[in-house]
Amino acid sequence: IYTGYINNFQELFHRYGATYYGVRFGLILPAQLASAAFGPVGGYFAFRYVLVLAGGLSYWMFVKQRYGRAPAYALPCVLLTSPFLARTVLWDHPDAAAVPFLLIAFALFLYEPDRLWRDLVVGLCGGMAIHSNAFVIAPLALYLAAYAIVWIVSRGRFMTLVRRLSVVSLGVLIVTAAGAAFYARVVDQRDIFTTTINITTFLVQGGTKNWRTPGIPWMADLWWVLTPIFLIVVSVIVQ
Repeated sequence: IYTGYINNFQELFHRYGATYYGVRFGLILPAQLASAAFGPVGGYFAFRYVLVLAGGLSYWMFVKQRYGRAPAYALPCVLLTSPFLARTVLWDHPDAAAVPFLLIAFALFLYEPDRLWRDLVVGLCGGMAIHSNAFVIAPLALYLAAYAIVWIVSRGRFMTLVRRLSVVSLGVLIVTAAGAAFYARVVDQRDIFTTTINITTFLVQGGTKNWRTPGIPWMADLWWVLTPIFLIVVSVIVQ
């Protein structure tokens, strides 16, 4: 579905209108640019290389600053060879863009000292992640809320926190406005949000049960979901 929107965006949009799939521009639009620059196959790989490289580099900078050179080089090696990340990015699904954009946002927000331009980039990446997969709002909000709690408990300056969160929010709004303007101009679609809100509400109110396997037997088929737990255990043992 998303491969179709990436390579035949206007044709599909004019045929089916504003679908839940067709408005996920966080994946579709940058993938279109990559496809236009390098072709459908070359653009597919170039887009993913750039996203994963940017995410890995962001964490390399953060870990090197906080913990030193050796952990900084070890973390990208673990990240880039993780089957969890590989399975996420190596297909045309919104998570292929949402997860790397979220990684970039998380790492840059923790990098010190804070800068307005860096917080704006965090917001832009957060916006691209949200408009790839709306459910990214949950981990992003939890992340910022946890940061705010730690900041306040540590007696950080409250206005500094407000300023940073405001700049991040501005970045999300810029991406949202730019995406809406693109759809209005290219396919004359003025509302790209209602369809996402409707399907998200449906899923939150119990729609996900259509894809749910009762109990825990699903782990036998989807064993890779345990990868983060395995990495956490290894990290604790190493620590």
